Amino acid sequence: MLWSLGSSLLETFHGKESLLYLVGLVKLVAAVTPVILSHLGWWKPRLTRAACWVGGSGLIVWGGLNTVVGNLVLSGAIQPSSGFDRPGMIGHAWLWDPLFLAWGASLVVGLLASRPVPAQG
Repeated sequence: MLWSLGSSLLETFHGKESLLYLVGLVKLVAAVTPVILSHLGWWKPRLTRAACWVGGSGLIVWGGLNTVVGNLVLSGAIQPSSGFDRPGMIGHAWLWDPLFLAWGASLVVGLLASRPVPAQG
């Protein structure tokens, strides 16, 4: 599935493909750390939730905008002056960017579903 990343990204990481594993590891740590901290009873849940809100919102904006723009480029509504890598654009518009959007939306839905219940007194 390397074709779906785009030729410019592949050229950037040519000979340094192992760095992509590091990027994946960082994303995995970012995804599971809040869950682990929550289960361990971390003493700063509001800080973790705030960071998750920022991350989820950023993922929604990033994934959403790039999905829309990528599909506009593919449809011809936007025509980059320097051209574009069609297979890479398809990979981003139809796979990678929608996945970022889904990740952010899932995070926000999870945050909404796990809101602390205010104490009634």
